[in-house]
Amino acid sequence: MCNFKNINILDCTLRDGGHVNNAKFGKDTIKGIIKYLNEAGTNIIELGFLKNGNFDENESNYNKIEEVYSFLPNKSISEYSLMIRPDWYDIRQLSPCNGKINFLRFAFYYKDIELVKKYCKIARELGYKFFLNPVNMPGYTPKELKQLVKDIKEINPYAVTIVDTYGSLMEKELSQIYEYLDTTLNDDIIIDLHLHENLNLSFALARYFLQIKNDKRKIFLDASLYGMGRVPGNLCIEAIMDYVNSCYNLNYDISKILKAIGEYILPIRKEYFWGYSPAYYWTAKLKLHRSYAEYFVSQTDIKLEDIQKLLIEVKKNSKDNNFDKNLAEEISKKQKEGKYEENNICSNSCQSK
Repeated sequence: MCNFKNINILDCTLRDGGHVNNAKFGKDTIKGIIKYLNEAGTNIIELGFLKNGNFDENESNYNKIEEVYSFLPNKSISEYSLMIRPDWYDIRQLSPCNGKINFLRFAFYYKDIELVKKYCKIARELGYKFFLNPVNMPGYTPKELKQLVKDIKEINPYAVTIVDTYGSLMEKELSQIYEYLDTTLNDDIIIDLHLHENLNLSFALARYFLQIKNDKRKIFLDASLYGMGRVPGNLCIEAIMDYVNSCYNLNYDISKILKAIGEYILPIRKEYFWGYSPAYYWTAKLKLHRSYAEYFVSQTDIKLEDIQKLLIEVKKNSKDNNFDKNLAEEISKKQKEGKYEENNICSNSCQSK
């Protein structure tokens, strides 16, 4: 029998959504979003990044954890988290946990795993629970994933997130990763899923995740208001909350979510774009960094139908999964010179390396 209490939702609007507007929400909007998400019963609200730098009360980036406290409601149903990139933040600035913010999420590339271990040790000593968010987990080879899981077991976090950085996950791949984590991690480690909308599949994958989950293991789903997040965006919290209410007998207050969207997100949506985009679909299909789509879309003289073949050329010539601006510029220049023939996404040239 399914344990519905093991299904939880984490909102990342103020953190991932901050990629859309450079985190410049405005202090009243930040407080309002937190208020409505809390009243809706959201399990964890991610308040933004802890980063080195100067604090601005109108942005959802913080230098010290105390800077967040004024945004929190007097009474909370929700719990709260902040994200840390260990290579972006000096954790010596972090104060001990006082119960107002109990969770930290460490997002990292595997090259920084030793730094992550140090940060996790400090976070635990300061009284925090923490998530590990390995960037682009679906891009790990079986050997790399095995080593990652070995490190995760050593660290023993509160939760591990399957981060679909490139938005390229399909059902079979998600099932394989989840099954491996579920059968190798300690039973009390939560498995979280963070999806992106490149393939227009985030809601379908979230439903699939709920179907394949081990009923004895607690899970989280990351989502955001109206899917707000770095283009193309995230799983829509209003949709997934309504779905689990209907199908898993949960009780999130959707009216509060819709108020948050109407009052705070729709005005931002009029100024900034996010959501499904064909160009980002092809970066996911080819397992390329989303910044290639961003670059080619920004070149207003490149037609949409040409972006597909340019991305195929990137796939043929890229050396790793990082964005290479020089390569993008070179390919863009050759395209303008008419050096590329028609190509098809299903041709042998676009097979994974």
